[in-house]
Amino acid sequence: MGAGSLWTDLQIITKALQELYKKHNFSFDIYGLTAEPLEAAMYWNQKMLEGNYQPEKNDYFKAALIFYDGIKQLKGRHYPFMPPELHPTVLSRCQFDIGLAPLEDNEFNRNKSDIKFSEYVSTGAVCLASDIEPYKSSGTFYRAKNNWKDWHNKLEKLIVDVKFRGELFKKQQEWVKKYRSLEAIGLLWEIACQKSGGLKVKNQIGWRNLIK
Repeated sequence: MGAGSLWTDLQIITKALQELYKKHNFSFDIYGLTAEPLEAAMYWNQKMLEGNYQPEKNDYFKAALIFYDGIKQLKGRHYPFMPPELHPTVLSRCQFDIGLAPLEDNEFNRNKSDIKFSEYVSTGAVCLASDIEPYKSSGTFYRAKNNWKDWHNKLEKLIVDVKFRGELFKKQQEWVKKYRSLEAIGLLWEIACQKSGGLKVKNQIGWRNLIK
């Protein structure tokens, strides 16, 4: 699940998925990344590269095609982008069992929120995320180093060990309810935005400092 800016992040898990698919029968479903069907988006990305029509976006097109080439043999469905108002309903409809949140370790990603983790868990999926911020300081309890082998091993355990997956999901769910639910943070966010400087807050660390 995510935006089209995640192509290089997703390449972290490509080999792990390929190897796991040789041993296990699973559906690798994708929500987002493109507004049109994934195959159509990749067709146009290839055409844009061949014609060099937007050279400033060539790295984006190449990253998307590399990821697509790595997963196109996997069985799965694609749910295109939806308006924000429809997002919770569509995400619930995806019925993910395991939500993946790979992130490259860079300054931009370290200043993101853990919203993917919260949304996965809120809609019934256990989450496996990269072992970097913002996930290291949230209640994921189970993360993978950014190499294909660790992603392979951690994800395989979630696939085959249903008991472990259920226990982990329960821990993640309790944490999300306590620290990320509307009841837990809605009023605090409202207060932060009303405070002097509140609208300048860029991430969760700044928000926490503001409401102390």
